[in-house]
Amino acid sequence: MARKTTSPQDITIFDVAREAGVSYATVSRVINNKDHVRPEKREAVIHAMARLGYVANQQARSLAGGRSHVIGLLVKDMGHAYTGEIVRGIDEALSTQQYDLLLYTTHHRTTKETTYVSMITRGMADGLLLIVPHHAEVYLESLRHRQFPMY
Repeated sequence: MARKTTSPQDITIFDVAREAGVSYATVSRVINNKDHVRPEKREAVIHAMARLGYVANQQARSLAGGRSHVIGLLVKDMGHAYTGEIVRGIDEALSTQQYDLLLYTTHHRTTKETTYVSMITRGMADGLLLIVPHHAEVYLESLRHRQFPMY
C-alpha cells in the first residue's frame, strides 16, 4: 500500500510541537517571533519546522490575530525600471516590519484595477498602496469612508 504524502499546508503547529517536544504555544511564540522562549527550545522548533516543511497558514493567522500582516500594492505595470525600484523599496520597508507584500499588476485595465482593489480591501490585506490608479478619487473616497488604511 502506498504511503500518503503530506503537503506543507497539511502540517500544523501541533505537528511541529510534537516533533520539537514542546507545547503548541511555544511553537506559536516562535512563529510570531515573541519573547519568553528559551534559545534551545526556539532552535528545536525552527529545526522541526524545517524537517517537516511547515508553512504558516496566513489566513488562519489573520483570523486568529485579526491581522494578515500583508499590505496590498496595486500598480499599472512593471514595464518601467522606476516602478520596479518603488516596488523593491516598498518590499524592503515592509519586510523590516514583518509584513509581506501582495502585488497586483493591472496592465492598464480598469476592470482589473477595480476587482483587485475590492479583493484587497475585503480582508486579504491590512492596508493598500496605490501607484497611480485610474480612478483614484473614487477609490480614495470609498477607502476613507470604510476607514481602510491606504497611501
